[in-house]
Amino acid sequence: MKLSVKKNDDILLDSMIISHILMVKGGFEYKNQLFSWKHNLEISKDVVQKIKNRLDKYNSKLILLDIVERETINMMKKEYQKKYDNEYVENALLEIGQVKKIFLDDLKELATNALFIFDTQPHDCPNGGALSYVDCVLLKIHVTPQLWTKPVSLLTEDECLQKAAFTEGRETNGIEDVGVTFSQKKEWEEIERFKTIQKRTERLENERLENERLENERLENERLDKLKTKYYFCSTCRISYSESKECPKCGK
Repeated sequence: MKLSVKKNDDILLDSMIISHILMVKGGFEYKNQLFSWKHNLEISKDVVQKIKNRLDKYNSKLILLDIVERETINMMKKEYQKKYDNEYVENALLEIGQVKKIFLDDLKELATNALFIFDTQPHDCPNGGALSYVDCVLLKIHVTPQLWTKPVSLLTEDECLQKAAFTEGRETNGIEDVGVTFSQKKEWEEIERFKTIQKRTERLENERLENERLENERLENERLDKLKTKYYFCSTCRISYSESKECPKCGK
């Protein structure tokens, strides 16, 4: 039975969603060769406005995990040369709505479970990647809503996290076209179904080819056996012969 995600849930943020908020606050745009700078900023403005509308409508909060905040700050510095501190990030979120900050140190059992997922990587990612430890913590928070007085649901655009959450039994949050959930992406289901069929087809074809190879090998061995000439040796006449079992000279 899948756990429901409701529109009035508090919203758990990952680093990519926070980066949209930071972009809008700073008025800058990411360098991306695939899009114009203006187009990137407009996308982020749209994302932020939709989140704000949801928060205002349902009086929900943004949930900020301390290690996600740290990950975001490091990512912005490394990839975009933007230097932020905790205060700046938290003020940016407060401009959108109410914020509740939670700390991994207060979630020791959950952190241990997240580490197990990180070490074993049981989820296949649609993009071929893997879950980071921070992703695994977000996943465990998301699929354990009973930890909170008000349910918390993850908002993410990360396909791997979306699929992992779906597999774990609780879809991620989706706000219109922001953070579209795994089940809404029908092409994923078609891709997974195609991959399953393809793997089965490949396995059957490999089995057929192997059986064919073994049969051809057997037939070839039989053919070679028939072509082999059997030789006999007569100890009396001291000659070898192949025509019959009897020596052609002495008849023995």
